Order: sequence, then structure tokens, then C-alpha cells
Amino acid sequence: MEEGNLRKRIMEKAVALFSEKGYHGTSIREIAAAAECSLPMLYYYFKNKNDLYEEIVYVEFLKINEKLKSELPVHLHIKEIYTAYVLQRKRLSEYEKAVYKMALKAWMCIEGNAEIQKKLKEWEESRIEFTKNLLKKHWGDSEASDIFGSIFVRMLENMVDKIVLINEDIPDEQIRAEIFLIFDAASRMINNAG
Repeated sequence: MEEGNLRKRIMEKAVALFSEKGYHGTSIREIAAAAECSLPMLYYYFKNKNDLYEEIVYVEFLKINEKLKSELPVHLHIKEIYTAYVLQRKRLSEYEKAVYKMALKAWMCIEGNAEIQKKLKEWEESRIEFTKNLLKKHWGDSEASDIFGSIFVRMLENMVDKIVLINEDIPDEQIRAEIFLIFDAASRMINNAG
């Protein structure tokens, strides 16, 4: 078997086990057995369980997000871009959704450790700042646009959390309608404030 395939299989089996049993309930031996490899071979790819977990909930999670970001239709109106952003998360593969869910749990301090949580929070803060700056380009740089940028980001996070963490099936049209309503209402209020 090729090295890359074994590494991938180890990660896939680890995602399944971590998702089912949690970080603390899963042993490195169980992961090796599920991946049908020896412990030394698993340790060839990952130093320990925490290293494997971090590879999944941080590195793999960021890869998934970068892939999704590259697929966004950036030529559309910002409302359509953020609608597509949420719909992408709704259409994640089972593996991607499991990785995303694990990362959200680590970010919320439900699982994992403080180091991984810190890395995820730093990534999240940079993403929020990016979104706020993007919205400021549309709404202008004011206190009102900053406040509505925060509200808009929290609404997006809430939708994604419901879709990924609790598998809520929010209809596509409802997602679109809510994003458009919040965006348009914020635009009117910001314009009236200025």
C-alpha cells in the first residue's frame, strides 16, 4: 500500500472513532486496529494521539476551509457569496462534515486541548476580521458597519453550527432569505445612520 493511502486511511478511521467516542474515549491502539496498521506504522506518521487529532481538527479543517473558499463565486454580490458560503457547509461530504464538527467542538472547548483551541480561536478571529473588512468595503467604515458586521458574522456562525453540529436541515431558500434580510436591513440602517 502506498504511504499516502495509509496515512489517509489512518486519518479517516481516526475521524470516525473520534466522532463516535470523542477524543478522550478513543485510544491510539483502536485507531491503528481500525486502520489495519501496526502501532509503529501509525507512529511513523503521527507522534501521538494529540498530533493525529491536531492534524485533523486544525490542519485538515483549514484545508477544507481553503478549498471551500477557493470555490466561492467571488464575482457575485456579497449576499450571494455568503449564501454560497453557508450552502457549502450544508453540502460537505460525510468526512468533511465530521472534521468540521470535530473542529467546532475543539473551538468551543468541548474536546481537545488548550493548544488546539488557541490555534482555532486565532484562525477564527482572523476569519471574522476578514469578513468584517469585506463588509466594510460594502457598507463603509463606521461604528454601525462594525456592529452590523459582528451581527452578520454571528448569524452565519449560528447557521453553520446548526447545520454541522446538530445536522439541522435548513432549506436553501430559508438560508438565502435570512442572509438577504439581515444584509439588506443592515444596509438600510447603516445608510440611515450616515
